[in-house]
Amino acid sequence: MDTSSKIKKIFCPIHGFIEIRPHILEIVDTYEFQRLRNLKQLGAAHYVFPSATHTRFSHSIAVGHLARKMIESIKKVQPYLDIKERMIELVEIGGLIHDLGHGPFSHLWDHYVISKEDKEHEERSCDILKDMISKYNLHISDDEYKIICQIINPSGEFKYHWYYQIVANKRCQLDVDKIDYIQRDSFYLGNVGLNGNFDRLITEARVVLTNDGHLELGWHHRLNYEIFSLFSTRFKLHKLVYTHHAVKSHEYLLLDALKRAYDKLKKNEIKFTDLTDCVACDQIESAMMKNHMRMIRRDLPSLVGEAVVAKSNPKYHTTIKTTPFPIRIVNILIDKIDIGFSSGDGNPMDQVFYYKTDRTEKDAIEGYFMEPTWCKTEFHERILRCYDLIGKKTPDAEVNKTDAGAFWETYKKELNIK
Repeated sequence: MDTSSKIKKIFCPIHGFIEIRPHILEIVDTYEFQRLRNLKQLGAAHYVFPSATHTRFSHSIAVGHLARKMIESIKKVQPYLDIKERMIELVEIGGLIHDLGHGPFSHLWDHYVISKEDKEHEERSCDILKDMISKYNLHISDDEYKIICQIINPSGEFKYHWYYQIVANKRCQLDVDKIDYIQRDSFYLGNVGLNGNFDRLITEARVVLTNDGHLELGWHHRLNYEIFSLFSTRFKLHKLVYTHHAVKSHEYLLLDALKRAYDKLKKNEIKFTDLTDCVACDQIESAMMKNHMRMIRRDLPSLVGEAVVAKSNPKYHTTIKTTPFPIRIVNILIDKIDIGFSSGDGNPMDQVFYYKTDRTEKDAIEGYFMEPTWCKTEFHERILRCYDLIGKKTPDAEVNKTDAGAFWETYKKELNIK
């Protein structure tokens, strides 16, 4: 049956026209997915970077699109893999729904508000999808549901299979989720940090045979610099935008409201799928008026000082890494900022597989590691910051600023930080 007439198209400023097929539309047209329109991709960043108002809705649609584009490209060049249309649809659905579980202000919710015992956003995405399958009678079987969950949060041996590396690559962090959000965030920030278009990372991905016998994703060796550019752009975005001192200042003022929303969630006074940025802001305006007015007046917590922790510091991997930040002492706050090529401590470029010969016959393309030629050592930065929380427009502002400065100097000496 010809389904082309049922395909809708929407325009994306990053990737052009995106086709929305019926199996995608039935998910997009749900309350749970439409909720993503009210979750800003960059949380509180728009208070400092006014154009950063793009949402997880547009990002999620694009990740589903790129997931299909990558696997269709692999199918075309490597037909012997016998990739079925339903396999393509499932990886597309995985890309589409991977962020359903984000809370208000996204990573702020996960990193500063919820308990360590709570599920991470990937697991919440799976739980929400499970409810949606029953609620809307989605055409997804139990086995397909399990596959989708592994696509968005691969575990065990699934991490070393190419199919489960397209959306969330836990081998080297190079996946369609990262490819989209780096381009999208850069675009809406005015091309901050953007080094180029990464389309070839989608169309020239291949399934390669690794030296330990796995079939994993690999990229042509000539894309080495493009891959480095992607990771270094991520580093720049974290350094210049996501962890900008004024963005963090706004986040600290939002925390009380988010924790109030979290308490309501735990008491079953509100459903998780009703939690959005707008709902959190309502908490600020009603119960946290002082913080709300401080944000309006730009009377923000001020940065007292910051220091990069040298890797040679004996406490870099111990005390500083394991201490549960942020630390708040009366009106002084100490926080830790980790910035890297990826979310882990290692250099992801050490784990990228490459290939040289692009064959289409029924012989596996051999994959290999290539020694990084870019930034072999400096791929991660650990920063400590001290904030004065009391605000500039209070009677005790100058006194507290002096106290905070003295505390910060003492704190650095204790950790042997210059």
